[in-house]
Amino acid sequence: MSFFDEGDEPTRVTRPARPRRPATGARRAGSSGTGPTPPDRHTARVRQGVAAGIGLLLLILIVVGVRSCVSSRQENNLKDYNRDVTAVITESDKQVAEPFF
Repeated sequence: MSFFDEGDEPTRVTRPARPRRPATGARRAGSSGTGPTPPDRHTARVRQGVAAGIGLLLLILIVVGVRSCVSSRQENNLKDYNRDVTAVITESDKQVAEPFF
């Protein structure tokens, strides 16, 4: 028996709809013992905005950090190059200029 020989099974299991409870303003989260109530749309949007702002701030900090590391690396490479050139010139002066003059 192969995988494709099996009959089609339903792809979605449906459950009966739960009865809605009347909305009361005085009800607190956890007071009924059923758990916290979901936030309203405005609160959810505010939380999403704050999360997006924090994410954007972290992204900016990461970009600035990476750019500063790249800039520092380039500066250090230039300093190393200058040091190496100075060392070559000094060595050349010792080997060529001193005996010649």
